[in-house]
Amino acid sequence: MTLSNFAPAGTVIDPSRVQVLVGTVLHPALQVTAVQVTTAAGVYQITFLMNATDPVGLSEELVVYLDGNSSYPAYVPVAHPNGTFTP
Repeated sequence: MTLSNFAPAGTVIDPSRVQVLVGTVLHPALQVTAVQVTTAAGVYQITFLMNATDPVGLSEELVVYLDGNSSYPAYVPVAHPNGTFTP
């Protein structure tokens, strides 16, 4: 995922400081990378891995935590690995 205003531009963020909540499951960040964007500062890409057993749905809440401080929630579709949304 990509976030703007996540941290001041150029800040190096250790992935151990970041967690991603999707639905009801908390995931550790695997990688946090500053993205160079000419129109915005403080843009970061967060890489995390979901499990095949995580809840699925058309509108799962997604929240990113940095040092325990949360982002605003976003709502994203989450499908099974085969692309279906049925439990």
